[in-house]
Amino acid sequence: CDLMASAAGSEPTPSSQRMVTSLDLGRRKWAKLSQQGRALLSSIVNARSQLDYVGSSANWAGLSDCAAVRARVEASLLETRRDRSSELEVVLDELQAVVLAMRAAVDDHRARVGKEAARRPDPSTAPLIAHAEAAVGTFERELALRRELALEMTRPPARLC
Repeated sequence: CDLMASAAGSEPTPSSQRMVTSLDLGRRKWAKLSQQGRALLSSIVNARSQLDYVGSSANWAGLSDCAAVRARVEASLLETRRDRSSELEVVLDELQAVVLAMRAAVDDHRARVGKEAARRPDPSTAPLIAHAEAAVGTFERELALRRELALEMTRPPARLC
């Protein structure tokens, strides 16, 4: 989306250009971190599925005397899940920093516009700020959902037995 199009009809101010640049940089950082997070979450889900498989007695029927092998496989999968979960938490924290920087850019612009409006009102700034607020709000909600999903996927699977 083109935030500057929201300010159509007026010359972009340095403050609005700075905000739009900050939001675009944040969007690109978000995309890169999201890709990393998806790969980590996929690894966590795979380890969880494999743990479910390893934990089922029916899958080891022919190898019932190989408890040591089963324990090593399970320990390895638990370690993988734990390591990827830690890495995912780092990515989520980095996404949080990106969102906070985006929010700060909007807040800074709003403050500058407020100071300028006291001297010379410009009604064309309101749509740009509203659009930027909506964009940042979307990233904030997305981050909250991603944290919930990560929490659910990193929770140890329930044992049926």
